[in-house]
Amino acid sequence: MIAYIEGDLMSILDESIIVDVQGIGYEIFCPNPFIFSNYEKQRLKVFTYMHVREDLQVLYGFKNEDEKYLFMKLISVWE
Repeated sequence: MIAYIEGDLMSILDESIIVDVQGIGYEIFCPNPFIFSNYEKQRLKVFTYMHVREDLQVLYGFKNEDEKYLFMKLISVWE
């Protein structure tokens, strides 16, 4: 699993952000990507959860570990 990604915030989209890490752009889906708007074109750390299914691989991003922990608890009830 990818615990976090640290890099430069390149863009903010409607449902995700793009973080550049040494030339590789990671698209990270967020509940509210605009909470990262203060970091545009700056270095930041995004705590991530990688969800893998046979037909899908998605990175979900959170501003802090508490948000990530809550997300993991919620999806554990669903699965």
